Amino acid sequence: MNKNRSILSLFFFILIFSFYACKKDDPIEKKLIGTWELNKITFLETNVSYPLDSFRNLRNVELTLNGDFSFKLTEKIDAFSFGPLGASGIIETYTPRNSKARFLLHKSEQEKNITDYKFSIDRDTLIFTEKEVSENYNREITYKRKFVLKSKTELDIDREDISVVDINNRNSLSNKLRFSFQKK
Repeated sequence: MNKNRSILSLFFFILIFSFYACKKDDPIEKKLIGTWELNKITFLETNVSYPLDSFRNLRNVELTLNGDFSFKLTEKIDAFSFGPLGASGIIETYTPRNSKARFLLHKSEQEKNITDYKFSIDRDTLIFTEKEVSENYNREITYKRKFVLKSKTELDIDREDISVVDINNRNSLSNKLRFSFQKK
């Protein structure tokens, strides 16, 4: 009788364990759905992280990924320029986020007439597609960014499309950055 009971108990535990083993995790797409807000930037070459107050002209970066695979990227980065040739100054036409901040972000922006924003995922890469429409042409712009979903609320995305300038010496620094986002 004890032998039958222990065999029955063992069968029961195996059955319960098999249900847990077969349970599928949510696909990565579902885990990424939501609004993500930038909270720090890491220089990949030195692996040093800086809080957002270290960047004078950064206002805000938000990424919203929707269930229909559309996205919205809001990047508020104030533009700056270098003084005339021979001048050592940087011309800022905005109020700095933190007047003692050390870095400026520079992204070459061009006016775009984007009509459609879509994203997809290929293993550890987010693929963003923007459709641009103008009077003269229709084109599709695709860019890929490596990402790591560290937890349900932490997302890292690598970027190489933004340059960093050290305000103290006007040197250009690495453009290999990791943007760390927190889910809102």
